[in-house]
Amino acid sequence: MNNGNYLEKLKQSHPVFNDLNLDKNQQERLKSLLSYSHGAISSLRNRLSELSQDAIHNEQFKKEKLNEVKAELQSTLDREFSVFKTKTALAQQELQAATHQEPKDSNEKLLQFMEGREIRENLEKLPPAKRTEVLLNTVEAGNPSVLMAVEARPLTSVDLVPPDVLDRASRTYAERVAPGQYETLTTAKADLEAAEKVRNLVQVALGYIERGA
Repeated sequence: MNNGNYLEKLKQSHPVFNDLNLDKNQQERLKSLLSYSHGAISSLRNRLSELSQDAIHNEQFKKEKLNEVKAELQSTLDREFSVFKTKTALAQQELQAATHQEPKDSNEKLLQFMEGREIRENLEKLPPAKRTEVLLNTVEAGNPSVLMAVEARPLTSVDLVPPDVLDRASRTYAERVAPGQYETLTTAKADLEAAEKVRNLVQVALGYIERGA
């Protein structure tokens, strides 16, 4: 059975998955999570069927066994999902390392601080639109000095540029100087979002199955 079949079987297994759309590449990257999700739904259904036919044990025993199954399924589901959180965090670290050079020593660190402060002071003298222009022009040229200065502003100071402009500048610079790491992070974030949708839908489906819906 290939991974595409797992997605189709999930859709056939419970209607909540009908709105889950993943392209073939994403299906392959989420292969383990999708296959486990299908297995989890089948496992709960089978266990409920077994318990319903159990004429030996009382209801309290059946409830405890069902809770054990649910806890095990949830633990594995969380573990499968955590893989995508880890991949995203690692991709973020790699991009950070590629776009932000750490100072070699205390002297270089002090120099960076002084240069950053001077840049921020000069930006504060400019109209807001001009600050945005300077920031975007420098990152498009592959010069991170203004971007780093704005990012390093004290938390108590006012924003030199709107947050969306700063995000745009960070993306522009990353795409220019570290396209591979940027693409890896973009993919990881998309997969994390998709994995979270899968996890949430599985939890909904398991709840429906338990209630007999």
